[in-house]
Amino acid sequence: MKFLPSILLTLIIHIGLRAQDVELLHIDNHLYPKIRLLMRFPDNVITDSIILKENNKKIRFKLSSEKNKHKLFVFYIVDLPSFTEDLQKNIFTALKINSKSINDGVYLNIGFVGQNKNCLIILNFNFTKFSTDFIDFAQRKAEYLSLQKEDDGYIRCAIIQAKEFISLKKAQDADYKIVVLTNKYDPGFINIVQEIKKQTGWLDFKFIVPLYDTLVNKNNELYFVHDFSNQKELSKAIFLASENKDLTNLSSFRNYLIEFTVNSKFNYTNVELRYFDEYLNIGIEKPEVERFLPEYYYWIIIAVLIVVIFFSRKKLYLSQKEIVRLKETVSLLFDKKLKILGKQTENPVIEVKLENDFKNYHLKKLTTTIGRDKSCDIVIKDMTVSSHHATITNEGGQFFITDNESTNGVFVNDLRIDKKNVKPGDIIRLGKAILTLHY
Repeated sequence: MKFLPSILLTLIIHIGLRAQDVELLHIDNHLYPKIRLLMRFPDNVITDSIILKENNKKIRFKLSSEKNKHKLFVFYIVDLPSFTEDLQKNIFTALKINSKSINDGVYLNIGFVGQNKNCLIILNFNFTKFSTDFIDFAQRKAEYLSLQKEDDGYIRCAIIQAKEFISLKKAQDADYKIVVLTNKYDPGFINIVQEIKKQTGWLDFKFIVPLYDTLVNKNNELYFVHDFSNQKELSKAIFLASENKDLTNLSSFRNYLIEFTVNSKFNYTNVELRYFDEYLNIGIEKPEVERFLPEYYYWIIIAVLIVVIFFSRKKLYLSQKEIVRLKETVSLLFDKKLKILGKQTENPVIEVKLENDFKNYHLKKLTTTIGRDKSCDIVIKDMTVSSHHATITNEGGQFFITDNESTNGVFVNDLRIDKKNVKPGDIIRLGKAILTLHY
């Protein structure tokens, strides 16, 4: 009955939620301040991550499927001569939007259809995972290229050369896909794709072509017909064309368990969850601790035992062994009281050692900044430490340290890192400062 108000409050908070695609299935707060949310997310949107915010502190969670085990290599063939400059900008913007939601296991490359003996200009010798920077490079390259209008035969030639390039790079346990973006439609594309699929059996194809009246019903497993001037829809078409096929046969909704830690100072907190364009406001209440007996009963029992021990030693001359046994009983009662009355609100501690000076800091926030500047959560006054040297984030109950482009870098167990999961006992070095995580 004690949890009934908490349950009713949670129900009231979520009765008015308007989000139709994102649903809160269950809140588990019995380990407060550690919270577990069971959420339901749709499978058919352009992003695969969520943002959780508490007291203006944000943390990002990646959502991934168990079926998405293989790496995915996507080769984009952009038919530059078929697009105006404005439409070319739309394509590169759409590619960058898609790259922000692309999975960690996706690598890409870009080629331009050109009018030369190769008929395909490959921009990178290998596939790359640094998608956003590479797309910026491809856009700058496109601005310098002067390509004449070509017939559809050059596109078919470019597809064959892209297939030969991928064959040289093919690795095991990986999926490969060619996505062609062209502002023209040629029924002959189907023939060449069918021929290549017979030869390989492992290469997937997608075409993004213009939205003509005769092609309105052509959206299928090969074609995405599209208006290239509609930026949002173009981004969605590129995402769907680039998606790993293993993800398309999942159920229409996916359930995920999200774990995080809230600020333990408050008995009630509100977190905001954002998924694509949808928001959920979730109220979380600190549960009451269930006690077997009123608190003062334990103090009475402890006081009685202390009196018994005192008089037993003074008048009855108990043996040393019996006295030790009584002390252990008192100690166990103390421990039991502390365990029952404890709130389980302790947070991990980061120990900072600078020469002979030691300091401990509790990691109570989702994001903790470290540096020489006074605005940092953990201030280390040493010239070998940058003003905003590093950041420690709590991501689903695990702690990561990120180098904020510091001068002297961040080292974990003597290895320089950009971002790394740290565990108790790991030695973190920021200049002359040595940091250790403890639970």
